[in-house]
Amino acid sequence: MKRLLAVAIAAVALAPQPALAQDTNPFAFGTYYQCDQNREAFADQIQEFVVGPILDGHVEAGQLLSWGWLAHRIGGDWRRVEYMIAPDRATLLSVRNEIIEALQEPDMRAATTELTDICPDHDDYIWQVTATSSPDALTETRPAAGISTYYECDIAREQRADELVAEVFAPVLNAHVGAGGLNGWSWLQHDTGGKFRRLLSLDAADGAALYAARDALFPAIQEANPEAGAEFSDICWSHEDYQWDITISRP
Repeated sequence: MKRLLAVAIAAVALAPQPALAQDTNPFAFGTYYQCDQNREAFADQIQEFVVGPILDGHVEAGQLLSWGWLAHRIGGDWRRVEYMIAPDRATLLSVRNEIIEALQEPDMRAATTELTDICPDHDDYIWQVTATSSPDALTETRPAAGISTYYECDIAREQRADELVAEVFAPVLNAHVGAGGLNGWSWLQHDTGGKFRRLLSLDAADGAALYAARDALFPAIQEANPEAGAEFSDICWSHEDYQWDITISRP
């Protein structure tokens, strides 16, 4: 993140923030790795000390807003996530191509080969940010803990789900930012990738704060507008949850 998956949030507003115009919303590239659990700590070191400086250079050049590295705490098969956020898709893809080329340089090959050996399989997603708890959410250092909820949705009605998040859920989510325990939240829509169509990211200082806030959120949303909650669940009918340790967050 410039001084982003999340999910990217620290300075947050308590007033609801509407979704931005679609052509102004940043894009996020997420690479979701499956790794050898016995060796993934070494993958973390390669990411921080070999890949990280390359990504930092693109942040300093103003091409990336931010990037980060997430470590699996609870969830499914994904063990690590590298994400990077850019102002638009074209810049995001251009930077990714430059990073891939840089990692093929002779002095990088041993480390990148080792990383691929440790984390041999991955899924790629491009997300577009739809709503956040703060206009600064994508350019701030994230706290230590995050929960990502990946939704499968009815493609024909998923824009209605976005409206429900912006109009009904956002005020409740924002009320839990700050004193409510969350550092912030983001809602992202599918651009390219697999089966998941929407992503809700919640960040907090630690796991206890994260779960306490989440446990309070959903009853509050249900109480505020039970019809909206039922409609959302009908549109986005399945989901998977992951808890992440946010091990690197570079604004």
